[in-house]
Amino acid sequence: MPRLPHLAARWAIVLAAVACCGGLAACSSSGPRLAPGVIPAEQAQNLNEAVALAARGDKAMERGNTEDAIDLYRKSVRTYDGFAAAWNNLGVALMRQDDFAAAEEAFIQASLADPTDPRPRYNQGLLYLERGYPADARRHFGDALKADGNYIDAMLGAIRADVLLGAETDETLDLIRKALFRVRSDEQRLWLERNRLRIEESRAGTTYGA
Repeated sequence: MPRLPHLAARWAIVLAAVACCGGLAACSSSGPRLAPGVIPAEQAQNLNEAVALAARGDKAMERGNTEDAIDLYRKSVRTYDGFAAAWNNLGVALMRQDDFAAAEEAFIQASLADPTDPRPRYNQGLLYLERGYPADARRHFGDALKADGNYIDAMLGAIRADVLLGAETDETLDLIRKALFRVRSDEQRLWLERNRLRIEESRAGTTYGA
């Protein structure tokens, strides 16, 4: 039910079509998320160059040139290593190449550069979920929700992980109820409703679908 890794909101089709148990990686905008005056003047040129390189990386990803995108994102973060969006998008590109260890390191660097952005943590959770480690995935989805409690992709990821683990709690039900107000897909809404009813009926001592 989570959606596959996110580049930016404008590039949200990184892997496959969204399914109830799959997700789309969260990409970041190529523009820096920094308040005016935060970057020292001597670093401004490096940041501008890094933004331009990352924008070219985005274009390469849109064309399906993943290797070129990886090279451009790496040049971007070498030019300005605090550019969280480029680190995040590098991680997404590396996921496309099945280089999961390097992708995770990129997501970690993105989170360190911008702790307020939930997308790198979501992407890290998705990486673990797709590799068959729902407990680790749940921890990262939870971290994403700490950064932004209304981030729908992290909600869906956390719910999916709880379902796979058979470890649904009151928090799971709360997330389902919140997610039902935010999802737009009928397929996702039906999946959420089915799990809400199953969990509530199980707690009431009845069997869902009986």
